Amino acid sequence: MPRARPVTFGTAGNYERRVTLTGFDTGDAHSVWTSQQVASARMHLGELDGDVQIELTYSVHLPNADFALEITALVNGVPIETWTERGWSGWRRAQRTLTAPLAACQGIATWLAFRLSSPSADASQAQAASFALHAMEVRTGAKD
Repeated sequence: MPRARPVTFGTAGNYERRVTLTGFDTGDAHSVWTSQQVASARMHLGELDGDVQIELTYSVHLPNADFALEITALVNGVPIETWTERGWSGWRRAQRTLTAPLAACQGIATWLAFRLSSPSADASQAQAASFALHAMEVRTGAKD
């Protein structure tokens, strides 16, 4: 996995040799997206000597402004951060930096998963919510 250089997603992206995706639709030119409850990205991080910072550029689609989508990021099954997106309708782009603790990471294969939930939504609204990855950058905590 390259350090301090973004891995980009979508058919125009450079992710295919670096990240293996599960649960994401890969047909879009500039992102991979999902409306499934769980989707993940498997990365080979190499030799690690500390916590790993992962900067995400992503978008979220909400069906209406009252809808709340809770997103939990997990590293190898360990929850590392949960946040809630709400307050708009349609797509909105954002950035977030996640800290993956060294103890949860494996140099050979580290799975970064995203669990989507919307406890107050009915089934049709929950399917209308989506999470898309545009880019991911491993910034610190790994030997070059």
